[in-house]
Amino acid sequence: AYDLPTINGLEITKIIREEGNNVPIVAYVHDKDKVEIKRWIPFGLSGYLIKPSKKSAILSSVTKAIKNPVEIIRRNAGADKSNIKWIEEYSVGNKEMDEQHKVLFTMVNDFLHQDSKEAAILLFQDLTSYIDLHFEAEENLLRQINYPETERHIQSHGELREKFQLLQDKLDDYNAEVHNKIAMFLYTWLTQHILKSDMEYTSYALSIEEESFKK
Repeated sequence: AYDLPTINGLEITKIIREEGNNVPIVAYVHDKDKVEIKRWIPFGLSGYLIKPSKKSAILSSVTKAIKNPVEIIRRNAGADKSNIKWIEEYSVGNKEMDEQHKVLFTMVNDFLHQDSKEAAILLFQDLTSYIDLHFEAEENLLRQINYPETERHIQSHGELREKFQLLQDKLDDYNAEVHNKIAMFLYTWLTQHILKSDMEYTSYALSIEEESFKK
């Protein structure tokens, strides 16, 4: 819960993450405090609820968080706790892909901290355009190295493009709720894309000693 008596839930979450604990966290806030969710997301939320919520909704959210834990973006010691940033351990071993991933981190982080509808829409449009460029470059790379799962990877890109279009449509009715839901999606997508699916082709590239990949 956000409104605890001596320290709020966001501060507790920061302490938990600083200890390196990746336990799933669901935020529970009053409607007047839902703007705090934006500051909470960079610490890896599995979801959030607005008070008052029915017991069934709480149990459903907690169960979902446990069954589908969110990957947590770690930080270097002393880093700005309010931002998500690319760090060396997220390298896929390919210079071009790493540089593009750094840009994606920056663009997602910029969206997380936006307050106005106009700025959020513009940033999301720029992000969508850049993702198209990134996906095209990545797909070409996978074909060049004859990655066995190239078609599956391309299919996942197509599915993500469709989701981004749906999110773009939601921005027409922009408010704090819409912002938080899109921000949570972007955080989760970033971790799944870079920390999981892309690491799979890295392993393959290293196994065949592909020259464009180094670890």
